[in-house]
Amino acid sequence: FFTVIRFISLRHPLVFYGLPGIVSLLVAVVFMYNALQLFDATRYISTNMILISVGAAVIGIVLLATAAIIYTIAALLKENRGVFYTVIQFISLRHPLAFYGLPGIVSLLVGVVFMYNALELFSSTRYVSTNITNMILISVGPAVIGIVLLATGSITYTIAALLKGRIKDI
Repeated sequence: FFTVIRFISLRHPLVFYGLPGIVSLLVAVVFMYNALQLFDATRYISTNMILISVGAAVIGIVLLATAAIIYTIAALLKENRGVFYTVIQFISLRHPLAFYGLPGIVSLLVGVVFMYNALELFSSTRYVSTNITNMILISVGPAVIGIVLLATGSITYTIAALLKGRIKDI
């Protein structure tokens, strides 16, 4: 059984990791859409739906990044390389800090803005209200996604440097 899983995950990483990643991102979009609809109708922020959405988004991003990295490494070891490989290689190996790092920084900045607004509101009222709690919980989502993207970018950059022979001291 584990041989079959290993065979599928190494031979077809875009199917094995990529499809669950896309499904996880779709689940995140559905939960976020429902949370925004609930907020629009009732002015209530459902932190549970937002946290589920953030968790599913993080899992989806990690799975998609894993699929792209394993696909690129497997294609480097094979001789046949197609157009799809060239696109994935350009995105994930040649410019990982730009592809993963810049969206990670933007996501972290969104989290910082929400946290700053929550702390500013707290400093003016000196009372922890539901609005402050919701803003803090909302700031956690983009911050976690940003950290995951930055970590993925740095790991991919290191792997690419190792594959290109730039790091020889290891």
